Amino acid sequence: MGAQFSPVEISWLTQTTDYDQFRQNLENHPHNYLHMAIGGDMAQPPLSVNDPIFFLHHSNIDRLWNKWQQDFPGSADTYSGNKYRDQPNVNNARSTDMMGYRTSLTSVDS
Repeated sequence: MGAQFSPVEISWLTQTTDYDQFRQNLENHPHNYLHMAIGGDMAQPPLSVNDPIFFLHHSNIDRLWNKWQQDFPGSADTYSGNKYRDQPNVNNARSTDMMGYRTSLTSVDS
C-alpha cells in the first residue's frame, strides 16, 4: 500500500485539474488506503476518530486539498456531487446544502 503515498502518486493526484476527479482520487487513494493500511479503529469509520493518527491523517488530506486549491485557483471553489448517498444518480448538491450528522442532507434555502 505504500505506493499509494509515494511522491509520484501524490504528484499525479495534485496535478488533476478537474475538481470531481481530484476529489474522487483524493478520497480513493491516500485517504481510504491509509485508513485500511493502519487497521484497527482507523479501518472502521465510526471508530476511526479514536485513533490519534486520525487527526494527523486528516490534516494531511486538508494540506493536499489546499495545495490543489492553490495550484488551480480557478477550480478552488468548485462544488459537485450527489446530494444523497442512497441516490447516486442525483447530482444536485449545492454549496448551500447543510450536512446533517448521520442523516440526509438538507438545504438551507429550501
